[in-house]
Amino acid sequence: MTIEFVCRAFLIPGRYIRCVTLHTGNINGTYRVTFRDNGKEQDYIVQRINAYVFKNPVEIMSNIN
Repeated sequence: MTIEFVCRAFLIPGRYIRCVTLHTGNINGTYRVTFRDNGKEQDYIVQRINAYVFKNPVEIMSNIN
């Protein structure tokens, strides 16, 4: 599964440009992804939840909502 595929699941519009790994966290993976829509680039922050530390990621997302 690619980072672009994951972003599409969150309905991020536009054309995928790049992904940069941010090395600021120590539990989850954090990425800055860039999409271009209508000639304008927009950055988004995406995190990969560490399933070893957080055993029930679905519950985490439910808690966020």
